Amino acid sequence: MTPTQILVYSPVLGGAAILPKLVPVNVAKYLLFTGKSLPASEMKQYGLVNEIVEHEQLYSRVQELCDDLAEKSPLVLQRMKKIANQAQDQTRQSALDSELLELREHFLSADIQEGLAAFSEKRKPVFIGN
Repeated sequence: MTPTQILVYSPVLGGAAILPKLVPVNVAKYLLFTGKSLPASEMKQYGLVNEIVEHEQLYSRVQELCDDLAEKSPLVLQRMKKIANQAQDQTRQSALDSELLELREHFLSADIQEGLAAFSEKRKPVFIGN
């Protein structure tokens, strides 16, 4: 396998059930039946990867992404992850209702107060995750 190719599936770990929901069914079957992998550029077209970086830039890009996420409210990230995960099995309206409930809860958090204060004071927020 070249650095720009990785295996996309694992049939014993749910790959046969999940892959056809992520890529066209003919592509999923081809990968599942043959055990082949796709070039990273093709995986990006299917939305299986978000970004392609040169091998030499991988660690610095990962650090950059981690630094970016570390500046965010852990509470917001937790809630967005929950909403996104639940939305996969909900109707659009149900997902929107769930998001609204989470937003209401978030307005009671210390993190939103810190975010608003930091914005008005033109400084970086220091989130505590509650």
